Amino acid sequence: MHPCISVSFSGDVAIIARRDAKRIAHHLTYPEVIHGERRGVIQGEMPRATLGRYDGDTFRFPAKLLVHVMNVMAQEGIAIEHSGCKFFRHEPDTEALGAIRDPIRSVMAHPSSHFGGVIPIIPEARPERVIPDLLKLYPRSRAVVAVCSNREVSVWETRLAAAGLRQEVTNIRKLSRGVWLGTPKVLVTTYHWLDRCRRDDFNLVIVPDAAALRDNDRWADVAWLDPVPRD
Repeated sequence: MHPCISVSFSGDVAIIARRDAKRIAHHLTYPEVIHGERRGVIQGEMPRATLGRYDGDTFRFPAKLLVHVMNVMAQEGIAIEHSGCKFFRHEPDTEALGAIRDPIRSVMAHPSSHFGGVIPIIPEARPERVIPDLLKLYPRSRAVVAVCSNREVSVWETRLAAAGLRQEVTNIRKLSRGVWLGTPKVLVTTYHWLDRCRRDDFNLVIVPDAAALRDNDRWADVAWLDPVPRD
């Protein structure tokens, strides 16, 4: 019999028993890059930080990371049982699902797709092809498409406006002059505004290029300017 970890939810937090945390906790760490000056020399440190925390007899972590946890646990032969996860429930439009192309059709038909995740960029799944398809799957969504610059906002706004979406495509300027009222829309904006998009107003976020939102591993060689104090 394969070992199993039970997960429950409270809002957007996943909760497991403290006794199971040792199997999961190390998969939720990431490197931080910290700079400081010592004797006129810039130094860098890269300690490990964690996205989980212990709370009494439980261990808690952001529920949006459950898919990541499920994948790494499956590689170790450990199953994850979860219940009460209504926060993520997003059912794609069945008619639209039948009309879109693979590989996205197969990905979004999978039972775990409503958790969200990362879609690797391959020739058959370029962002300019995938993202209009994703938005067509959720015609009642209040979506945010977050890009890296104002130039990209203009490119994606034009692209999505021509894609035949049922939602209105807008930007932050137009939105501030209009009325939101929870109606289906696609807001194209920059990463700068992403933190200001409240859960009450939006229920779907798509990032065409998530590389800039990754952890600090790729910056380590640049950030670690002088790890050894020098006189």
